[in-house]
Amino acid sequence: MIGTHYLQDIKHDFALSDACVYSQRVMGEAHVLNVVDMAVRSAIGARGPAAIAFPIDIQSGEAVSGDRSIKNVAGHSAVAALDGRRIPPRERIEEAARLLSGAEKPLIFIGAGARGAGDEVERAAEGLGAQIVKAMLGDQAGCGSLHLGRAVADRAILCGDSGTVTTWAARTGLRRGQMFSFSGTMCSMTAALPYAIGAQAAYPDRQVVALTGDGSLTMMVGELATLAQHALPVKVVVMRSDVLGLIKWEQMAFLGNPQYGVELAPVEFAQVTQAWGIRGTRIDDPARMGDQLGEALAADGPELIEVLFDPHDMPMTPTINREHATASPGDSPAASRMRSRSR
Repeated sequence: MIGTHYLQDIKHDFALSDACVYSQRVMGEAHVLNVVDMAVRSAIGARGPAAIAFPIDIQSGEAVSGDRSIKNVAGHSAVAALDGRRIPPRERIEEAARLLSGAEKPLIFIGAGARGAGDEVERAAEGLGAQIVKAMLGDQAGCGSLHLGRAVADRAILCGDSGTVTTWAARTGLRRGQMFSFSGTMCSMTAALPYAIGAQAAYPDRQVVALTGDGSLTMMVGELATLAQHALPVKVVVMRSDVLGLIKWEQMAFLGNPQYGVELAPVEFAQVTQAWGIRGTRIDDPARMGDQLGEALAADGPELIEVLFDPHDMPMTPTINREHATASPGDSPAASRMRSRSR
């Protein structure tokens, strides 16, 4: 997946080279032992950090036979955003029209490429009788679960974060005129509050809401002082479960392991904010959530809204694909290698 603009696609070996005494990317199965050996020797000998970048295809597939990871879809690669407008040839448009006109259950799937084309997308959907499904950044197209979606202002700017909270942000229905952004490619934790600070500085007349998790806010809690210092009326909604939720569910769903090393020290965020003179609201009763949320969002000045939820609630509905249904753990190349090396 390296070099395809895929999720979190950066050259980790290059990015860490100046900070490490050794930084290398694994290039194949036969390369692993040598790289690990050199990394350990370099770290011990030079008394410094060593980094190994381990591509997902090599982690989960037989590299020598060319097996792909489940994320590496044949014939598909991500497309970087292009500036300007490109009009397809007329014959391509006519071909697409013929295909769509004969479709029984058409579906329009849009992403950030539809930004600013909400009217056109809706007209096409009405003409085809099609449903519109949006990728996360497709919300920017502006065509239109949680209380938050109904409670924010008509021209609100919502800044999301990465982790389990991303699934809650995806359920927040946006309205025309609102804006939304989050770290969609790098999936960087701690993005919501800095994004919101920038958005509020750029649009002082608009409501700005940061939707984050307790894992992210713990790492960027000092930025609350920025809100107080500059009197930025950002509303910070933190989903608190006292656990790194996405990592927990990935450990169980993808690795088949119980959760490990994901528990967080409990932080009473609604009390912490008072040290900076920022009002804090704690929501722990679903029956009162709508009223409390509406009151907090309408308040003057910066506000932190701490929402407690059950860490055992799955962030998304369990799914199973054909490979899961037909394969046993013994059929997995990665599992076979792990068993053979453990003997």
